[in-house]
Parts: sequence; structure tokens; C-alpha cells
Amino acid sequence: QPFLNREELQSQKFNEGLENIDTKLDQANEKLDQANKKLDQTHKMLSEMQTELAHVSRGVNNILKGCHAPKLMYIIPEDPSVMDWINLNALVGEKVKVIFICPVTLYIPRDGNNKPMGYSMEMPRNWVRKYGPALKISYEILRIGFAVGRLFLPLPNLSSVGSSTNVMNVLNDNLVDYMGEGALDLEELAGVLGDRATFALLEADENLSKHEDMRTKINASYEEVKNIAKRNGDEDYMKTGLSKVVCDGHVEYVLDKAEIKSIYQQMGPSCLGLPQAELQARGADLGVVMKEGYLDKETAFGWKERYVILRKGGFLTHYESKEEWLGDLLGVMGKPKPKIVAVNRTGKSFKLTYEGEKCQSFKPTKSAVETNAEIQNWVEKAGAAGAHL
Repeated sequence: QPFLNREELQSQKFNEGLENIDTKLDQANEKLDQANKKLDQTHKMLSEMQTELAHVSRGVNNILKGCHAPKLMYIIPEDPSVMDWINLNALVGEKVKVIFICPVTLYIPRDGNNKPMGYSMEMPRNWVRKYGPALKISYEILRIGFAVGRLFLPLPNLSSVGSSTNVMNVLNDNLVDYMGEGALDLEELAGVLGDRATFALLEADENLSKHEDMRTKINASYEEVKNIAKRNGDEDYMKTGLSKVVCDGHVEYVLDKAEIKSIYQQMGPSCLGLPQAELQARGADLGVVMKEGYLDKETAFGWKERYVILRKGGFLTHYESKEEWLGDLLGVMGKPKPKIVAVNRTGKSFKLTYEGEKCQSFKPTKSAVETNAEIQNWVEKAGAAGAHL
């Protein structure tokens, strides 16, 4: 008889099928449980690091309570083509740019040409003694900011030091080495803050109460930072893109935008280290990458492939490759373009018009599968970023 007519065999096969389904469901549920546990662990880790970021930011704010100056600084080569930018000692005698970062958004202010704002100077030989403590504090906050995704950029790696090495850790390590070798009296500071220190607010206050001279060194370093502004005739730091705000006696320099200043004026130091979601809800999600990818850019010598980054606000930057973009720690070393004011589709390409009326055409690379869809997506993203369609 056919198998379907044999009730016992049919029932046996049916039960085996049910057991097989139950087994697969159990396996699926187990994998889902494991995934949920990993997700919970990730959320817990990010929450802990977000709390750490807030503690460190507020702790630094307490340390420098009497210092009315931007607190997060960074030094980059004036020439963006310089490759050894991570080794600050290699920049001695060279033209560099001192830039400052908004402590609320961890965003780098840019001018109308999409270039980081700040002060140009020649890197002094005694830069460690002058700016070492200020840089160390800045690097600590930026390191944590990268870890919790607050700088809107991927975690870059250095191929020369290993694929799993984070650049912020390398910068921290290098700076501690410089402090030890170039200025022995700063060894104590390096020890207190640690090469990859994580210190809570109370720990910071406790350490500094035991090392009062440390407070002096840190404040002295920020006085040197203030001198940079004075030499540039900018004691109000207007050239940094930051603006002075006050809340309940606390003074901070934040991004010179009404929504950011309003956040600090309402919340004071408690807004330092806010989760990204809350910043976004308050309209402070600046610097977000709207679209990125390879495009062919029209040049006087034909079409050249570039890796293009489009940010909210209508700012576009392009790189020679995606690897170059990933290695650009703070997004300051690419080829920036002025704010996009218009975007137009022109057949198999699209044209961007920048402030100043300069235009540039792009088209999908040959490897693009859906050319028309890709063009339309870039046009729509450019419009959403702030350009006129």
C-alpha cells in the first residue's frame, strides 16, 4: 500500500516531523537568547561608557572651573596631505592648526568652506610641556566619545600598529611617552590620568586633592592654550567656532549655534555626555553622515574615483579611498567643499552647486549596480542635507 494509506507509518512520520520542527525552534530560540544576551551586554557596556563620558567631562569641568577657555583641543597638520599626523613630535617646526571641539556635541566647528576652524601656528619644540596636560585631558574624553559613537565616525585603525588597535589609544600612549621623555616633571600627571585612564568624578577630585600641584600644571597648560588665542587677537575665541555660555556660574565654550547654546543654558554641565539619542531629540545631531560611498568626480583630466562623505548641513568631503576616510580620526584631513546650496540631476550624473557658485559633477562608479537609483539617492540625500532640489 502507498505510504500515505498506512496510518501508523503516517503518524510516525508526522510525529518525527513535529519533533524536528520543535528541535529547530528550540535551536532558533537558543540563538535568539544568545543574541539578546549579547545585545544586552552591548547596551550595558555603552551605558557604562556613556556614564563614564559624563563623569570625565564634568570632572574636567570642575578641575578647570576658573579657566574660561575651550577645554577640548586637538592639533592637526596645516597641510592635510601630511601622513605622519599621529606623531606630534614629527610636526615640530611645521605649520599646524589648533582646533577645538564642542563638549556638548563633540563636533568640530567648520567654516563656510567646510574646513575646521581654529588657529594656525608653528609647532614649538616644547609643545609637550605647554600643551601636554590639556591634550591628555582632551584625548581621554575623545577616546570615550569614539567608543560610544558620539563622534559620528567609525573607529579608525592604524595598519602600522595592528588592525585591532584604536587610534585614540595610540595617541594616548604616544602622549604619555612624550610626557615621560620630553618633560619628566609631567610623569606624575601621566600616572594620575593613566595611559588609558577611566576616572570617575569622585576619583578625579580625590586624586587632585592629593596632588595639588597637578591642578596647577593642568591650569598652566590651559593658560598656554589661552595664549594661542591671544596671539591671534581672538581672546573671545570667535575664530574657533565656539561661543561662551553661562549657566548657574558655570562657564563653557560650545558650538556657536542657537540650539546648542540653549541646551547648555538650560542644563549646564549636566548636558556634557548626553546620549546621542537625546542630543538628536534636541536637534543637536550635527555632523551626522547622510550618505557615503564611491563616486566618479569630474575633473579637468576626466572622471576620477573618490570616496565621498555627505554630512547633515550640506557639507561634502571626499577622499582618495575609503581606507583614507577610515584613517581620518576626526574627519578633518579630507578634501572639504563649501556648503552645498543646490543639487541637480543631469542625465547619468548629478551636479552640486556650492556656496560661491562653484559647481562639481559626480556620477556612480562603473561598479554601481543600480545607476539610476544610486543617482536619485544621492540627489535626495543632498536635498535632505540642506541643498535645494
